[in-house]
Amino acid sequence: MTKRLVAWDTETFLLNTEYPEPYGYQGQAPIPVCLSWRRSDRKRNEISNRPGFMTDFLMKWLNDDQCVMVGHNIAYDFGVVAKHLDIPLQLVFDKYNKGLVRDTMLREILLDLATGEAVKNPGKQYSLQALTQQYLGKDTSADKGEDAWRMRYSELYGVPLKDWPEDAVRYPKDDAEHTLKVFAHQQKHKQWFQANELAQTRAAMDLHLLAMNTPRVNAEQIDIFEQAHIGFVQKAQAPFIAKGILKPNKHRYKQFEKGDPRREGYSMDTKTLAKVVQRDYERQGLEVPKTPKGAVSLAGDTLLACSNRLLREYGEAAGDIKLVDAFIPGLRKAAGSHGSRATTRYGVILKTGRTSCVKFDTPVLTEQGYKPIWQLKVGDKVWTHKRRWRPVTETYIYEPQTMYRVKFSTGAEITCTSGHKMYTTDDTWITVEDLLNDRKQTLDKRPEEYRRCSETLQT
Repeated sequence: MTKRLVAWDTETFLLNTEYPEPYGYQGQAPIPVCLSWRRSDRKRNEISNRPGFMTDFLMKWLNDDQCVMVGHNIAYDFGVVAKHLDIPLQLVFDKYNKGLVRDTMLREILLDLATGEAVKNPGKQYSLQALTQQYLGKDTSADKGEDAWRMRYSELYGVPLKDWPEDAVRYPKDDAEHTLKVFAHQQKHKQWFQANELAQTRAAMDLHLLAMNTPRVNAEQIDIFEQAHIGFVQKAQAPFIAKGILKPNKHRYKQFEKGDPRREGYSMDTKTLAKVVQRDYERQGLEVPKTPKGAVSLAGDTLLACSNRLLREYGEAAGDIKLVDAFIPGLRKAAGSHGSRATTRYGVILKTGRTSCVKFDTPVLTEQGYKPIWQLKVGDKVWTHKRRWRPVTETYIYEPQTMYRVKFSTGAEITCTSGHKMYTTDDTWITVEDLLNDRKQTLDKRPEEYRRCSETLQT
C-alpha cells in the first residue's frame, strides 16, 4: 500500500524575540499562529489557525502509520508544535523511528554532498524559496521581503482566519504545496541520499531539541567566572608562549572590536607540541596515545601522563583553557543578543560526524578494483598505507567545506579538505593545511607511488 504524504508548515512569531507578557521568551520554538498543509491525495491546500484544530490534525498524522510527514526544516516545526500545541514528544520520536518523517532541506544537502554539487556550488542556499526556484522555476522572492506577511504573523495571532488578508492566507498554503512538489522532484534522485536520510533527519530533531532550551546569561557574572579561571590558564600557558609553541593571534577572539586588547589571544602550534609529547612518551617507554585519525593525542589526559612538569601543568589546565578560549567568548556574545540568551545552533551533518575529507568521486583501491569513495560500504576491503587490505568499519558524508586540489609530480591529483591527511616518506602524517604552510613536503602515496607534492594548491 502506497503511503500518503502530508507536507505541512507553521507560521510563527519571529524567532529569538523577547515577547511582551504574557508570552515571554520563546527561543527557537516561538508561538505558532497557523498550520498549513497539502496532502498528496488531495488537490487543495489547507490552513487552520485554531489551536484545537491544529492539534487534532497533527495527532491524526502522527498516529497514522500510512502517513509520511514532510516539511522543510521540519525539526523546527516539530519543536514549535510540541511546545505550544500539547503534542507529545514521544509520538514525534515514534514517527521518526518508524521512518515516517522527511525533510526537504536535509534531503537537498545530502543530495548535493553525494553528487559533488556542494563542492561546485559552495554558496548554494537551501531555503524553501531557493528550492522552489530551482525545481519549480517559480520566483517567490516577493513573499520574503521585510514587509511581507512572512515576518508579521504575530499581528494575526488570535485573529479569525476569515478576517486575514488574502496574501497572509495564500503564503503558508503555498509553502505547503511547494514543499510537497520539491519532495517529489527530489524523489527522482533518492538513490543518492536515501541510505543516510533517516538517520540525518532524526539527528536534526535531536539537536534542535538541545538548541530549544537556552539559559539566560549575565555579563557581570561572566567577568567573575573568567577571573576565577584566567590566572590558572595564564600560568600554564606562559612557558609555551616563551618557547613559541603558543603563538600570538590578533584575531583569536573576534567577538571583540578591533583595538580591544581582549581580541588578542594565542593559537597552539599543534605540530610542534605533538612532537614534544611523542618524545616524552617514547623516553618513558610508553605507547604514544593517538586520535581516531592517527594523530598524536594532545588531550588533557595525555598531557597529564607526561614526565615533563610543564606538560602536566598544561594538561591540568586543559579544562580551564577550554572555558576561557571557547565557552566564555560564546557566553559573552550571547549576553548581548537574543534577550541575553545563550542560543545554540547546530550544523546537524557536521555535529553528527558525517564530514568528508575528499571529493565524492575520489577513487579508492578495493579488492574488486578502484571504486568512487561514495560507493564504499562497511565491510569492503581497501588497500592501506601499510600495504595490506583492511575492512571499512564506518562511512561518513561530510558537510560542505573548502576543498583544495593537490597536484603531484606524477601528474596525479586529489581534491580534499584542509584536514585530509597524507602519508609522507618519513612515515608521518601531514594535512593539506600543513602543505599550505610548507609547500615542500614530500609525500608517499603508496601503492599509487606518488612521491612528491608539487607547489600547486588551489581552492
